Order: sequence, then C-alpha cells, then structure tokens
Amino acid sequence: MLITANDCAARVPEGIRDTLPLVVLAGGAPDELEDIAAAMEHPAVLAALPVADWNAELAPWPAPGLRAGQSFGGGAERTLARLDELCARLDELLPERGIRASARLLAGYSLGGLCALWMATRRSGFEGVGTMSGSLWYEGLCEYLAAHPAHVRYAYLSLGDREPRARDPRLARVGEGTQTVYELLRRAGIDACFEWNGGNHFADVPLRIARGADWLCARAAAHSAPVSAAGGPKG
Repeated sequence: MLITANDCAARVPEGIRDTLPLVVLAGGAPDELEDIAAAMEHPAVLAALPVADWNAELAPWPAPGLRAGQSFGGGAERTLARLDELCARLDELLPERGIRASARLLAGYSLGGLCALWMATRRSGFEGVGTMSGSLWYEGLCEYLAAHPAHVRYAYLSLGDREPRARDPRLARVGEGTQTVYELLRRAGIDACFEWNGGNHFADVPLRIARGADWLCARAAAHSAPVSAAGGPKG
C-alpha cells in the first residue's frame, strides 16, 4: 500500500496493523520502494524523500562539482526541513492505517547516504542511520563529524569493493573516508557496522539499500527487546 504525503510517498506492508520501524530514505524515489521492500527480510514502513537535483539538495555545504561546470549546492538544509514535514505528516497518516512507528530510521544511497548521516547530526529523533555506498569522500565531512557526532544509537555503512578504484581522485578516497567515519561513530559510542559489497557504485542498488534497512530494523528490534535481570535481551 502506497500512501502519499505532499511530494513524498511511503509504502506500508499490506495486511499489517501493528508497530513497525519507519525507514526514511533521503533522496529515495517512490517507484523504488517496492523493489527495496521485496528484497528486505523485515517488515517496515519505507518512506521516500525525493529530490529533483541530488547535487543541489543533498549536499550539506557547497563544494566543487565532479565535472566541469557543476557544483554541489549545499541545499541539504532545505531538505532537512522537508524531512521534518514528512515525519509530521506520517505521524498523522500511519495511525489511520493501524500502524505505529516502533523506531525512526534514516538512510540513503550515494549522496543520499551522505545527507542522511548529516541529518542525523542535526536531529535527535532517529534511532539509527544507514549510508549505503555513501559519498563519504565529501570534502570536510570527517572534520565535521568529529565535531558534530550523530544523534543515533546505531549506524550501518556499506561500500562496493570497486568504489575506491574510481578514476576521480576524490571518489577514490571513499574507502578511506568510510573507514574514518566508521571509526568516528564507534568512538562516539555508536553501535556501528561497516560491510563491503561486490561491485562498483552502481551495482545492486535496491539490494544494498535493502541490506542496510534490514540491519537497521534488526538493531531497532534488538534495542527494544526486554532486558532480563542478568542484563541481556530476553529470549
């Protein structure tokens, strides 16, 4: 079932009236939600926060573009405002369909992953963040994260094993950048996972997003499990 909220959309599993994790995909497209859901093991509400121009709307601050005549516009602040509007609208729509969000999770692919991670430093309402093949080579990102930790309990990072072999020297820094971000997250006390996938930046995109969303949903369930007197999850 697809429900719309302004220019955004959310996919709710059919026939389920229960508490479910809500995964918001920064830069996600509504027509991708079905493929991502089909590849996931955990039921979840998937919400797409689409943008018209990735370079302009997902970059946290301005930077030179990867091609001549292009630039990164640094318009993520406006996208963050749209995220707030989307979440508020879903808070109204989901209960009408018998759904309550058990956890709010934020994720994205490529520049969407960069934007999701940056958003997690600006908002405290998300329990987890995922950046799949995220643009973590972005200039100034590691310095920013060292000074502005993400407000999450757990984080998922993934990368294709051919991505650090990119010809562009900035893109080729993505392996080193992702490893540094992973270490910064762990140093901040965040439960973090860094996985490698086979292929380049464009391989198996829906599957990579689904794997990250599944990991976040599993962590959300684990963190919400009742704790026994011995200090571990029951069952």
